This record gives sequence, structure tokens and C-alpha cells, in this order.
Amino acid sequence: MHIISAFHDQWKFDTRDSYRTLTRNHDTVDLSQDSFAWHLKQIGHLSRREFDQIDLKALIDELTQHANIHAFQCRSHYGDIAQHLILLSTAPYATADACTHWKQEISFRRIQFQSIIRRNPSIRQFLPAILKYGWRIGRMHAVMTLSSGDYIPHEIRQEVLTAERVAGDWNERLTSSCPWSPAEVLGYDPTDRFDALTDSYALPFAEPSR
Repeated sequence: MHIISAFHDQWKFDTRDSYRTLTRNHDTVDLSQDSFAWHLKQIGHLSRREFDQIDLKALIDELTQHANIHAFQCRSHYGDIAQHLILLSTAPYATADACTHWKQEISFRRIQFQSIIRRNPSIRQFLPAILKYGWRIGRMHAVMTLSSGDYIPHEIRQEVLTAERVAGDWNERLTSSCPWSPAEVLGYDPTDRFDALTDSYALPFAEPSR
């Protein structure tokens, strides 16, 4: 940590003149053309209390987008978990390597989801939307993977895909609503601030034999 801190301090020293120049830039800077310069210019206005010079509308949009990042990340993690749970419970003839990869993804995404919620507990208010759209995204990606058959051993892939096409479109075969509770998907109850993830690899079903 000492090395990282010293590196950061040296960086600040070596770049201080460049930062100072950009925070005092009097040229018109558009956010869409040079985001770095725009941000530093707004920092300059704020530090000098030049509130009438701030690009207020763009700043509000930028802060709103930044605030949404964590909720979008949770939505993405939930979708990835749902996708790989669907694949583990459904994908026929999946290779051992594919199943191992899916389990690792579930574990990683669950840990990331819990970490974001712990650092930003107010995101719990967005959970209904995160779960709703995360499931839709995960289901869509699962349908694409199941339809492609990339997880099936090459020597039997075409035979299996032919049989699956006869069985019907995966988009029609998969349930439209999530068959698992949020706690089963995430490995813990995200609405309970006292609950915690204890086994990131736990599955809400008995893994089918392949």
C-alpha cells in the first residue's frame, strides 16, 4: 500500500501543472468532444465557486449517468447469474469445461453483486427493476447460447442441434418468468441487510447428469 500511495503522490506532483491548466481553461469545451477536459474545467469552476460558469445541464446528466452505473452493474451481474443458472439446469450435453466455467461465472457475479449492494445500500430500492430486467437479459443470452450449441462437444454438436430444433425454439421452451427466487439466484437475500453470501457456488436445483 505504501508503494501505491507513493506512486499516486508522485503522479499528482508530475501532472499538477497540466491539471491546473485544464481547470483554468477559458476555451469552450463540449463534454461530447473532450470529456477529460470538460470534467477538469467543471472542477475548476466549482473549486473557485464560479457557479454561474458551470455547465449545469451537462453536469446533472453526467452525475445522473454516474449514479446509475452501480444499478446497471447489479442488473448486469444478476442477468449473468440467471443466464448461467439456466444453462446449467437446461443445456443438453454440455461439456465439463463449459459447466465449470458457468459455475465460476455464477460465483464471481454473486460476489460482485453483494459487494456493490454493501457499498451502496440505497440500491436496494431499485431491486424490483434490477431483478426484472436482469432476468430478461439473462434469459435472452441463455436462449442465444442454447440455440448456438457452442457448449456441445464438436463431434455430436450437429446431431444434438438437429434434435433440439425438432423439440422447438428455445425462446418458446424456456419459462418467461424466473423459476427461482432472488435469494436462490443470488445465494442470499439482498433485501435483508443482515443476510450474507456464504456459498457462492450453491445452486437452487440438483445439477442434471450429462
